Amino acid sequence: KTATPTTQHKEPSTSTINLRRYEALADVISRNITFTGLITARWETELEALAGYMSPDKYRTIADHLDGASQKYTNLIDLLETRAEDKEARV
Repeated sequence: KTATPTTQHKEPSTSTINLRRYEALADVISRNITFTGLITARWETELEALAGYMSPDKYRTIADHLDGASQKYTNLIDLLETRAEDKEARV
């Protein structure tokens, strides 16, 4: 008997998986900030690391949540807005 052919299952690329993971994490951070109006040092570090992977809309949403939460986040807000503008300029 001949073996039945199996359909090739193509795994998503590592970059696709990472992008999805980063976007999901950015969503979690965004919701966390919305509820508390605060961002922990850990989230701040994560956000800076994620900045290269988020969409411009995501940057702005998070920056909006942070805005007015505290003067402490001014640098992070500036970073997010700059990254959003950089990404839009590349499109």
